[in-house]
Amino acid sequence: MVSLAATVPWRAIVAADIASPIFGIAIPDGYRQWELVAPALEGEPLNELSVGLGNSVAMTAYRAASLPFPDGTILVRLAWKRAQSPEFEPASVPGAVATIQVLIKDSTKYFVTGDWGFARFVNG
Repeated sequence: MVSLAATVPWRAIVAADIASPIFGIAIPDGYRQWELVAPALEGEPLNELSVGLGNSVAMTAYRAASLPFPDGTILVRLAWKRAQSPEFEPASVPGAVATIQVLIKDSTKYFVTGDWGFARFVNG
């Protein structure tokens, strides 16, 4: 599997025209092809289904149980509002993507916030 970290320098993810206003982080290209870190089912008040995804740097660190994460680690959380399944009453299904959250580890750039830059994109 090819990840963003293997094809684009991780510092290139910052783009002023589509980036979060505080940290200047944009949604990474190809993040939906990254590996699954963990799913989550959030109750009220969030009422969301979510998944965490990691780039190759993150997944290598997870597998080696090497914390803290190294610079270049990128984690993405996709969250969907839960909706009642129209076909099966006890089930819920994901609705539209509610948020995309991006975390980037860069100990030089984000040292004030514990080495992590954060971005949150609402409604995709």
